[in-house]
Amino acid sequence: MVALNLQHVYDAQAYLKSAGIKCVVTGDVGLAYHGVDVAIFNLELCVPDVDRVHAAKLLQARKTQYRTLPDLDDPDFYHPYKKGASRCQIRSISPTFELHIVSDKALGMNLDAIDCEESKADTSQMHPEIRGLCHGVSNEVLSSITWTRLSAFVNGWLQLAVLHHGEETQLVFLMEAERLMDASRIDQTWCMKHIDDEERLSIATQLVRKND
Repeated sequence: MVALNLQHVYDAQAYLKSAGIKCVVTGDVGLAYHGVDVAIFNLELCVPDVDRVHAAKLLQARKTQYRTLPDLDDPDFYHPYKKGASRCQIRSISPTFELHIVSDKALGMNLDAIDCEESKADTSQMHPEIRGLCHGVSNEVLSSITWTRLSAFVNGWLQLAVLHHGEETQLVFLMEAERLMDASRIDQTWCMKHIDDEERLSIATQLVRKND
């Protein structure tokens, strides 16, 4: 049995970056990176909307590393943003483990318009939730992985909550924003500094007060 580690994350990102495609870690692994206590069921990478199909084809062409799976047309209730996401199986991981490619638009972000990326040089700077994935991975590899900046991640969930106001899926996006904010101990001062949209700020303020 071979479990996911951050070498798998690096390998997939490296393929995409070599083709000039921006790519950040989102999903379960991205949430864990920011301290959210979450079970990791798959690896999710986010790319610009215009590059999603191309990114999927690049990975799927590496048939020794990945096995192509049908697109995710019927995601579960907690991942509505994944509708249409490209999927493949990471062959070196057992039991079966999937890699999902989602677009920045689906996550309420724009990788080309805002500063969404950050990297960490060593495991001592990472949350305990993610350190278990660092075993046997070199510091050079760890420092090359591109993560989603907290401000971009939070704003993305808040933007989706705004766009889906009154819909059942809004609850999912509010939950994800709240989990990130709670894990990172985000307060009103942080919100005022990093959220420049009135509607998003209003929602964030409500979440901060809820957790006070």
